[in-house]
Formats: sequence, C-alpha cells, structure tokens
Amino acid sequence: MKIIRNVAFAMVLWMSLMSVLCCDEGEYRHTKSESFFIENNLDEDIYVVDWMDENPTMSSELVFVKYPYLGQVLSEIPAGSTGRAPGGVVTGEKAYGKLYQLIVFKASTLEKYSQEQLVKNNINDGVFIMTLDEVMKNKRILSYPTD
Repeated sequence: MKIIRNVAFAMVLWMSLMSVLCCDEGEYRHTKSESFFIENNLDEDIYVVDWMDENPTMSSELVFVKYPYLGQVLSEIPAGSTGRAPGGVVTGEKAYGKLYQLIVFKASTLEKYSQEQLVKNNINDGVFIMTLDEVMKNKRILSYPTD
C-alpha cells in the first residue's frame, strides 16, 4: 500500500511539474520548436524575450503586464556574445500564419526605467517582427543592433 501511495505521489508531482514547465501554451503544445539566436554587438548586456502571434502584438505591456511570465524569462545576452531567445521559433503546423516577435531591452534601459514607466510609455530598445519564412531565411539569427 505504501508503494502505491508513493508512486501516486510521484505521478502527481511529475504532472504538476510538467504543467508548470510547459506553461499554458495550448495550441503550441506538442509542436516543434527551434532555437533563435541573437548576436549582441553592443558594449553592454541586452535582455530579450520572444513571442509568436498572428498579429504584431509585442510590447512592453505584453511582457510585464498581460503575460508577466515573459518578463520572468527574459534571456540575458552579455555584451559581444551570441545568446538564445528563451522560447524559440515554433515551426510545426500551428506556426503557419504566425509572426515571430522579439523585444530587446538594454541593461541600461532596465536600470533607468521602472517597469511601470516601461509599460506606460512602451519603452524598449527594439521590436523585431518576422514571418516564419524571414526567420528561416536569416538562419534563425538576428544581429543586434541591426544595420
């Protein structure tokens, strides 16, 4: 009986962990995702987060208010290095018609402004919106700042 209880507890714990790690991405669950890389050509760190949607919706409000978990998964890319966006590009069937969107914040911007100011004035250091074809044409790499 004790073994069954332990197995049941382990299964509930595993299912809870998976639901947290997988978030609530509904339509993107069980689709293929590929990494997207950002080359940081600045002398300061940058922070990035990515998103896919049918419409160009990326904004500071989206990151810090509407979907606050995005603000918690901002990826830091040190000055002069290449890093990976936290979500990646969904390339499965559900990706057709969606736009890959990326928002960039310099470290100095995050230090200078509060989250409230970032949201109220939609302050950021760059929003990039690409179709899936454009993403693949660029080999899933963005050089920042762009030329």
